[in-house]
Amino acid sequence: MKNYFLSLTLSLLFVGNGIAYAGEVAHITFNVCCPGGPGGAFDPSHGGNPNPRTPTPEATLLDYVITFATPLSGFALDVVQDGVIVWSDDYSDGTTTVILPSYLSGEYELQLIPEDCNYYFTGMISL
Repeated sequence: MKNYFLSLTLSLLFVGNGIAYAGEVAHITFNVCCPGGPGGAFDPSHGGNPNPRTPTPEATLLDYVITFATPLSGFALDVVQDGVIVWSDDYSDGTTTVILPSYLSGEYELQLIPEDCNYYFTGMISL
């Protein structure tokens, strides 16, 4: 019981800030963003609406491997640090697994960008 409580407490500490940490399986929380919203946050009154047919992605991170619950098809994935894209790839093949380069280290913003859309999904990871 003591180990369970410690594990639960540590899980809440690491998940509570919205950043998925490598090293153990962590859920990546994606948010919808559009360039027209204040601070990049989605706001329909500032232009751009998410396509309701594109659900918010669900993914996990384990070390340098991102696993998506549903296949990626027609998406670009940008890994951004301090506003600079440090790694990018396009996915049109329906993959569910993305392996990030092992030279990445630190906190990064993931930008998952559907083709032909005026919005994107963003989530934070730490490698």
